[in-house]
Amino acid sequence: MNRQRNIFRNKKGNNSNRSISAIDFSLVAFIFGPVISLFLVFGITTILNMKLGLNELITTTPYNMIISMLGYPIILYLLIIINSKLYDGDLSKFGFSSKRKYVRILKGIGLGIGLVVGLYLLSLIFLALYSITNKKFNFLIMFLFVIGFFIQGMVEEILMRSIIMNEICNKSNAAIAILTNSLLFSLLHLSAPGVTALSFFNLFLFGIMFSLIYYITNDMWLTGFAHAAWNITLGVILGTEISGQVIENSLFRTSSTPYKSLLSGGDFGLEGGLIMTIFTTFVILTLIFSTKIIKTKRSW
Repeated sequence: MNRQRNIFRNKKGNNSNRSISAIDFSLVAFIFGPVISLFLVFGITTILNMKLGLNELITTTPYNMIISMLGYPIILYLLIIINSKLYDGDLSKFGFSSKRKYVRILKGIGLGIGLVVGLYLLSLIFLALYSITNKKFNFLIMFLFVIGFFIQGMVEEILMRSIIMNEICNKSNAAIAILTNSLLFSLLHLSAPGVTALSFFNLFLFGIMFSLIYYITNDMWLTGFAHAAWNITLGVILGTEISGQVIENSLFRTSSTPYKSLLSGGDFGLEGGLIMTIFTTFVILTLIFSTKIIKTKRSW
């Protein structure tokens, strides 16, 4: 691909200081956003418990998982506000183009679903899992998780790809930027339940895969919604674990075949198995060779 990408182009002037500020402010927003949300959640749950007696309801799964997602809208707001100031209000430098926006969103959703379908079919070929209809399915809870995952996916992509990856690239090169932000992405998931060395490595590969998608498309609408669709398809529809967490009211319930947890990821979910390693490696190599990213030098 020969077209030049504004999002990876070196800026003139006080680029170094602005780059540091963009990353620092974004990480602060990502860290302290949940802290702010905790106070809001505590206030909301206290009121609900005092007025309606819903303490037992809101402290059980899946409602506590939904409540924990309330921090992501705050993080998203802080990321956009802080960095739009640093970028002079030009959100196109985040990868958000107003041209054919809804087409890009639909492509992203289709890409995310397609990637999960590919991973799921490969798992079926290896007989590593099985799915059944979920008797605990709840449409309202499913709807709330869909909204939450859309915001969460967009937040993680803006932080990792749109901000950190771009700024590192401005100071070094695309390869270092892709590897660094992917490592940070996997480190952010270290506290996930049931994390293993393999699942950590797979999250690193996942970061590389989505970094390449963003690098190639320069489109945060597509990348962000693809990430969201990935989480929704895995957790809300298929009902497999997402980074070790289970959504009990999913459409289906997908479990590992006994004695094949190494392939399927076991308690961590599909993202933690060898099949995920094989699948993401294949996608990464396909993206690299299809765009000749290794041999092609760009002027940033």
